[in-house]
Amino acid sequence: FLGYFVLGYYLKQCGAKEKLIPVLFVIFGSLITIVGTYIFTIKIAKFYSYFYEYLNLNTLMVSTGVFLLLKRIEISNKRINLLVFKLNECCFGIYLIHPLVLKLFVLIGLDVYMLSPVISILMVSMLCFLFCFFIISCFRKLKYGHLIS
Repeated sequence: FLGYFVLGYYLKQCGAKEKLIPVLFVIFGSLITIVGTYIFTIKIAKFYSYFYEYLNLNTLMVSTGVFLLLKRIEISNKRINLLVFKLNECCFGIYLIHPLVLKLFVLIGLDVYMLSPVISILMVSMLCFLFCFFIISCFRKLKYGHLIS
């Protein structure tokens, strides 16, 4: 996963000059994920999760596109700016802890197979993000918590 950190640093420094590139990355990466998963799931008659793995080209494309799109946003509202700042502080910790939280969710039966995939993927993603944010926020309140995240 080291490549994602290096890519993040590079994109922060350089970014994309073209405004259309991040949008195309998100669209094509998402289409590859959706169409590939659909075709292979039908072909083997079982959910095919290959296109959801972290190190695939389609995942890299979507991640890069979303990063570049979010990088362009300028927020003038002070409350929203404060929230974004808090999220930014916790971002690395959330990234580090989310696989553990997802494993815990699976153990308690909260996974993408419990409902329709569209609903359950959104629900599990949001719950995982919020739970991770809460955990990391609590860690950061400890004396040396900022060193962990």
